[in-house]
Amino acid sequence: MGNSVFNKKRRGKILSGRYRSSGKLSLELRVDIDGYRPVNKVSGDFFIARGKTRYVGSFISDIAKKPKIKSGNVIFEGKCKFTWNAQFSKIQVKIQRNPKKSTPRKATIQFLSEDGTLGGKYDCNFESNYFRTVQYEQDVEEGVKPFESYDTSSLEGGGPDRRLSVEVAFAEAGIEFQRMPSNIITSHREWEDEELRNLMKEHFSLLKDKPQWKVWLFVADKQERGSGRRGTMLNGEKRPRQGCVVFHNVIRGSKPVALREQLWTYIHELGHCFNLLHSHQKARADPTIMNRPSALSWMTFPEYYPDGSSEYWKKFTFQFDDEEIIHLRHGFRNDVIMGGNDCIGYKLESFDV
Repeated sequence: MGNSVFNKKRRGKILSGRYRSSGKLSLELRVDIDGYRPVNKVSGDFFIARGKTRYVGSFISDIAKKPKIKSGNVIFEGKCKFTWNAQFSKIQVKIQRNPKKSTPRKATIQFLSEDGTLGGKYDCNFESNYFRTVQYEQDVEEGVKPFESYDTSSLEGGGPDRRLSVEVAFAEAGIEFQRMPSNIITSHREWEDEELRNLMKEHFSLLKDKPQWKVWLFVADKQERGSGRRGTMLNGEKRPRQGCVVFHNVIRGSKPVALREQLWTYIHELGHCFNLLHSHQKARADPTIMNRPSALSWMTFPEYYPDGSSEYWKKFTFQFDDEEIIHLRHGFRNDVIMGGNDCIGYKLESFDV
């Protein structure tokens, strides 16, 4: 992770992160109450093991009251929203405050009904500081130099000075990117949309016809339509949001301005793969949400920022906005995972830059 802000803030006795229970019905639990940019939410995904492990459903809960400390545990409560009509819609979570060094930190979550009737209870072992983990395959067209990192102190901008790569930028959002082996793809004069989809099918070694935390990014030179697009998202043959492409003929260069543009483009396109819309087009989501054209986010077009692109870059802290952070960390699994739901259907594929 290098020198990311997320990494620095994780030091010490932080409770937030990902926990997991065992058993036939298991729970991946995400706790987000402290550490870097906490959003005071708990979320989780249920899985059932019957031969193959199968996803069952998800929940998310706000933590309205300040956590209590009792008998060495941090205790907090919340009311949940589920992907199904749940009888036990309240939770109480207990996390060991100071576990022994020889034992992992544990979280226990108890589900309750509105009248206090006890439902399921899950003992979850700490798994990761990250809320979600994605395997990231970046393939490169022969002759194109891919982006590596950008030093935010190189140009005027907001936020602390640090060196950002794709992995570090997503780490700051609480998402772990595990870089997979890269392929060099034979150079092509111009890439058409259908060729790019076929290319992903042929070269994305992790591609499968199912939702999975795996994403492909192709570093290309030029697109056929000649529109000056910096990148585009790609649907798989049957599943949405499984990959994306960036076009270096528009963003190439080694000077700070070019490197900043490359970083923004890579993160922006990968953001679409997580089902994030442009800041000025959030209302296209289903169900609809408010547009946020003035958001200082990776998903905001600098040229569409109300005060102009120069003001955007002066203020931009190189992060997703708060609502996007909640989506990335805690959105219902199939609304976020690559190959899952497409909140606005086929139109998401037209959200290129």
